[in-house]
Amino acid sequence: MFRAVDKHGRLIAFMQSDRRNTNAAYRVLLKVIKAMSLYPPSSIKTDKLASYAKAILRLQNEGFLSKGVEHRTSKYLNNTRSGNC
Repeated sequence: MFRAVDKHGRLIAFMQSDRRNTNAAYRVLLKVIKAMSLYPPSSIKTDKLASYAKAILRLQNEGFLSKGVEHRTSKYLNNTRSGNC
């Protein structure tokens, strides 16, 4: 399961997936970026799942996400408001 919330804790996107792999992370992050198209993120906070870093790099290479976006990780974010954007 993926949840994305903004800095105020409001739900931006939600996606149920039986796997937490790079393709699933890519899909949910792309959904978030499209939902926030008027206010693109300056940073993305995630748990330490390696798939996020790969998905963010792919989104940057494809031009969906600015190269200047900071990716911050915390081991415990999956237990609170995971995927903060």
